[in-house]
Amino acid sequence: MKPSLLYIPDISGFTKFVNETEIEHSQHVISGLLELIIDSNELDMTVSEIEGDAILFYKYRDVPAMHKLLSQVRGMFLNFHNHLKQFENDRICQCGACRSAVNLKLKIIMHSGELEFLNVKEHKKLFGSDLILAHRLLKNNIEENEYVLFSDNVFNETGEQDIKIFHDWAKVHSGKINYDELGDIEFTYIPLKPLHKHVALPPIGLIC
Repeated sequence: MKPSLLYIPDISGFTKFVNETEIEHSQHVISGLLELIIDSNELDMTVSEIEGDAILFYKYRDVPAMHKLLSQVRGMFLNFHNHLKQFENDRICQCGACRSAVNLKLKIIMHSGELEFLNVKEHKKLFGSDLILAHRLLKNNIEENEYVLFSDNVFNETGEQDIKIFHDWAKVHSGKINYDELGDIEFTYIPLKPLHKHVALPPIGLIC
């Protein structure tokens, strides 16, 4: 059976942002970012669920090549931060939510493996141990606050040769974490901070 891709973009700083800012405006900011992430889906992945601060995408029995995965990461990350930069420069509201939105970050988790579906009345939900592992990987020991994490399944499936195409920002690091019920899990990650140099500055004249 061919493996499936699980792809989870997660908005870091979400809990603090929601808890410490005005709920109406924080809802507006987060919903706009989640919609933008969905619109940045170049790989034609399927949205399984929106999980508060994250979106669970999957590509059934298909794991795209590494250069396509990294192109997706780059485009989604830049769209996210271009939007926040534009929002920061255009905003006229001085509430806590609108002032602190620019501090939100993005991390992305990728894992591949076997996926099954669970039918609950009219709802079709993803099911399986690989789905559990993908969600566990959201909680890890990486010190960077913006990165893309590849489980070994994805990295071994797609190969690392294509990473050289993105040499200006894609610097590969190795990591390992122990989960009580899963044991030691090894992974590869790429910090996304270097991509900030490509975030577009808003046109001059938009600041009030």
